[in-house]
Amino acid sequence: MSEEIRKNVTVEKTWVRAIFMVLFGLFYSLAEIVLFVVIVFQFLTVLFTGEKNEKLLKFGNELSIYVFQIFQYLTYNSDEKAFPLSDWPTGKLD
Repeated sequence: MSEEIRKNVTVEKTWVRAIFMVLFGLFYSLAEIVLFVVIVFQFLTVLFTGEKNEKLLKFGNELSIYVFQIFQYLTYNSDEKAFPLSDWPTGKLD
């Protein structure tokens, strides 16, 4: 193994990020399940009442942003960690 590779492999910062990547991968798996439940419940709400549930719209939007933040971190497009290591997302994506 070359010296440069050995140096890169021993960088502690990279291994700490790997731990966070596994953690956020697990969080994504949970968020995917919750998002599916939100989708089904929102569909059933519209089906039976003809109206969207405003609280579910807001939560679904925030959950979508959260998943996006996780993907940004996992793909190295951001160094900012998602919830619970930062605030829960609010608002809309720009």
